[in-house]
Amino acid sequence: MRLYNHGSLREAKEQFEIMFINDALQYNKFSIRKTAEALDVHYSALHKKMKDLGIPKTTKKKYSNNNF
Repeated sequence: MRLYNHGSLREAKEQFEIMFINDALQYNKFSIRKTAEALDVHYSALHKKMKDLGIPKTTKKKYSNNNF
């Protein structure tokens, strides 16, 4: 599996975080509180990270970005 695609480390980290958080949200039935507990982060920190990454908090719609 090839991971490097002429992008920066920052872009790769962001894409990983989006996929990781989205997967955790799906696993926890889109409960931000349960997801924060599972990821061992504070609810407000996860909420801010989701906002920064553009992950919707009120829908069960999967965030998809096929650049990774």
